[in-house]
Amino acid sequence: MYAGYMIYIQAWRDSKYDLILDHDGTLFRCSVKTTSTSSVNVTTGTRSGQQIQKDKVKPQLITRKDCDVVIVYSFNTNSTYVVPSSFIQAVKRDNISLNLLEPFKDKWKIFRCKIPNKLAPTQVQMRNLLKSKNIKINYKKKLDGIKFKAGENKKRIHLLHSYYSKQLE
Repeated sequence: MYAGYMIYIQAWRDSKYDLILDHDGTLFRCSVKTTSTSSVNVTTGTRSGQQIQKDKVKPQLITRKDCDVVIVYSFNTNSTYVVPSSFIQAVKRDNISLNLLEPFKDKWKIFRCKIPNKLAPTQVQMRNLLKSKNIKINYKKKLDGIKFKAGENKKRIHLLHSYYSKQLE
């Protein structure tokens, strides 16, 4: 791998993650997703190619229990996004726009954390961010190209985006 990490490929096909990345003895469970569009599907239970199990498996959103990091590769831009699963879990979307993943573009330094998911805001931090009255968000300027669904908490997504952007500077 060009980023210089030791990689261990999964030994069992039904594992929730695709590989284990070793950085200085700290192991990270990683799921790998690829896309040729402007968004990426971040669910488990789907596979490309022919299914081995014929039973219908309902895709579920990737969570921190499934893996530590999701590595997204875009064929269109030849870019990688190194996304903490805690971000995906917090955003609560099956398909995430690559624009929303911009803070994670080529952020291989995430693996310098000694504890997987250390970048994730705690529930208390998130609650405090959401309650803060000092935060003013220009929704159109902050996340150009992001389409929000009806009823989606825009402030929460913007705060998460800002939080991770600052953590990865």
